[in-house]
Amino acid sequence: MMDVESTAGRGRLVCIAFAAILSAAFIVAAVPAASAVSNYRTYPTCLISTAKPKADSSCSAGDGFGAVLISKRRQRLHYRFCWREPSGDHHCVRKAVRHRRRASKVRLYNRAFRHPTGTWRLVWKHGGRIIDRDRLHVASEGV
Repeated sequence: MMDVESTAGRGRLVCIAFAAILSAAFIVAAVPAASAVSNYRTYPTCLISTAKPKADSSCSAGDGFGAVLISKRRQRLHYRFCWREPSGDHHCVRKAVRHRRRASKVRLYNRAFRHPTGTWRLVWKHGGRIIDRDRLHVASEGV
């Protein structure tokens, strides 16, 4: 009788240890590398035409809204910027950072083929990997 109970106890211990190792592996895989996160700064903005646009999360349809990527460490960087309009249309454009710590801008306000109001989904990619994702809410001018 003791052998059966001790074997069952060991089996449970092995299962618990395996579950703990598996959970730790998922947590490590889900967290991006610290160096990848700190190399870039991305954000949507309402005033894309200014020299140093500030980060915003909601704009009016009459604003010059767009998206910004700043490379903190690399002098030159080629990336792909994709967005989904509130109408559901999906578009991408290839861009390049020419100077370190300067804003690479993408104007979105002239690219709205339909009604620009609603939530725009923004994605920055480099080398096939997602750098960052963000959302920008664009309201009508009277609101």
